[in-house]
Amino acid sequence: MDLEKQTKKIILNSVRSKDIEGAMDYLVKTYKHKAGCLAYRFVGNYETAREVIQESFIELFKNLHKFNPTHNFYTWFYTIIKNKSINYLRYKNRQIYQTRLDYNSFKIPDPNLNPEELFVEKQKQELLKKTIDTLPEKYKTILISSLENSSLRKVSETLSIPRATVTWRFNKAKEKLKPLLANLVYS
Repeated sequence: MDLEKQTKKIILNSVRSKDIEGAMDYLVKTYKHKAGCLAYRFVGNYETAREVIQESFIELFKNLHKFNPTHNFYTWFYTIIKNKSINYLRYKNRQIYQTRLDYNSFKIPDPNLNPEELFVEKQKQELLKKTIDTLPEKYKTILISSLENSSLRKVSETLSIPRATVTWRFNKAKEKLKPLLANLVYS
């Protein structure tokens, strides 16, 4: 049984039997890491991400009885995390919420690299992060989601955006990144 089906089954059984505590344990164990990475990418700070995750899980459990099993659970939870992140940043008086990428969570350094090569690799990753942060929010969100979900179809479902829009934004983000990276590399 895949994770999504198992999650739906546990949620439905716990709501029917009013054993929300059992569902809570399962959901926290299963989704806390994924949720933490996602919140961090939105708020850019680990401590803040922890607060956002706590608030997101509280919101999730308050509304667990409202979950529609015909919908994707992770899409629903992703939306809660995204909204809590945005609300937190608005509360902190930021003009625009910024999405952060922690490439260390996606790319494991090659153990065969010498210290100089590791340093160069880390510099490249930092450069890429800074460059992506200059993109408009709608493109950063698509890039993050594509890294998280690995297929544009899943990104479309998760963000509730038509697949053609996701594909267009993804390609537009790549177009915008090329000259920015070229300028940074040659400057």
